[in-house]
Amino acid sequence: MSVPVEVTARLLAAVVRRARPQVVVTEEPHGSYGHPDHVQVHQITMRAVDLAADAAPRTEADDPLAGTEPWDVPVVGWVVEPADRFRAALHWLETMVDHQPQFGVRRDALGTMSPDHELPSLVVPPEQVDLTIDVKPVLPAVISAMKAHRTQVQAVHLLDLTQQENRGLPVCGWFAVSNGILQPLLGTASLRLAPGRDRVDELSDPRTVDGLTRDRLDGTRGVDRLAAFLGGTVA
Repeated sequence: MSVPVEVTARLLAAVVRRARPQVVVTEEPHGSYGHPDHVQVHQITMRAVDLAADAAPRTEADDPLAGTEPWDVPVVGWVVEPADRFRAALHWLETMVDHQPQFGVRRDALGTMSPDHELPSLVVPPEQVDLTIDVKPVLPAVISAMKAHRTQVQAVHLLDLTQQENRGLPVCGWFAVSNGILQPLLGTASLRLAPGRDRVDELSDPRTVDGLTRDRLDGTRGVDRLAAFLGGTVA
């Protein structure tokens, strides 16, 4: 937070120019739930994407963008959750905790977020969601990563999705952060495309087989093209 956005953004812009990604994913403008570090991440990322595309030369020898070629990222996605899915998950979690209390690392009872109160800023009306994909196949890897982040995450639980009674539920599991409030673990991930950075039809994934180069995304358009690029299926 003490480093100006412009300084950090230029460093990140140099990474963007070298990596030349077609899709960048970051926090939504209000930092998911208002956390100042998350807001800073959004501001730095969006400024870095603009700087990476700026062809204006700089003469300073220590400029991190010196000697790099501009790169205009076609797609930037902000992580969001559709309100209908998120509220349904909170209702289920609230009922579950009433019957099956959950406890944190200090054996303190964990609470839940009311589905009827104001929700975090990452929860948006469904019409503001541009893409929702199925992430259930990668949830075991997600859970392993969360369990390794012990200073921030606790009570991580993934339901056995091979069991019939767990299929079709609005949640795939749950976790709590350091404030002791349980959060639902969904089987989907959603993105809202940043204005001006929503050029999904520019995405490409050329593959060369037996000397022939073909675009893996041929025949796809719009969000289907973005989902295919990300390796997911539209949920």
